[in-house]
Amino acid sequence: TPINLTSNLMSPPRIIGAGEDPVENLLGRTSVVTPNSAISTCLNTFDSLMASIPGWDLTTMRCRGNFSDATWRRAAGTLESLRDNLNQFSSGVVKTYSANGDFIASSVMQFTQEQQELLQLSKREEAIVILNNRFSNIADLSVQDVPAEAIAQQGNATTNMGNNTDNVVLNINNLPSLRVTMTTNSSPYDIISNFNIKGLTFNLIEWDILNGGWFYDMSIYLYPENYIN
Repeated sequence: TPINLTSNLMSPPRIIGAGEDPVENLLGRTSVVTPNSAISTCLNTFDSLMASIPGWDLTTMRCRGNFSDATWRRAAGTLESLRDNLNQFSSGVVKTYSANGDFIASSVMQFTQEQQELLQLSKREEAIVILNNRFSNIADLSVQDVPAEAIAQQGNATTNMGNNTDNVVLNINNLPSLRVTMTTNSSPYDIISNFNIKGLTFNLIEWDILNGGWFYDMSIYLYPENYIN
């Protein structure tokens, strides 16, 4: 569906010197996991969480932040049949029950330095064109503008982002962004290169195993309005 035009690691902040660009300073100290690495690591973790438990249906697998999890819903199984199959999971997998009786197995995803890169930014209109070109024919897309948070200055003042901002230290929330949600039946292996968009990070990757659909919740970080780079 075409769009209408409508986990991050940071070095410790420091005070920006006179004449220094706070946006460029932020980009030079903020690393994010590349989209390809986020998807491939997520899918590899799914493989490690896969298990066949008699009488329990594997319904959903998710990656969120540095964590992945898999959810089983009880069909004709019992707690005994579940306990008898817990040895299928490695020692690093955490096993819990939800309030509604579902069984959840979760693990931590590890990202190497090689899987990360310094944050880059997109221009809003260019990002929307890319999303339309790459996903409109294969997915249901929703895009929402997320305004930048006000910037704290020395003396506890706040300001809006602009090219002449001095003596401020930015974090990633001080940048405007697009919140992109997408549902598709296409395998992530087939469209993984489509996600290579400047400033794109994943908030959630979810696989609905029963229906075969994939849901993505993403942020695309943007240059501030009227910013000259």
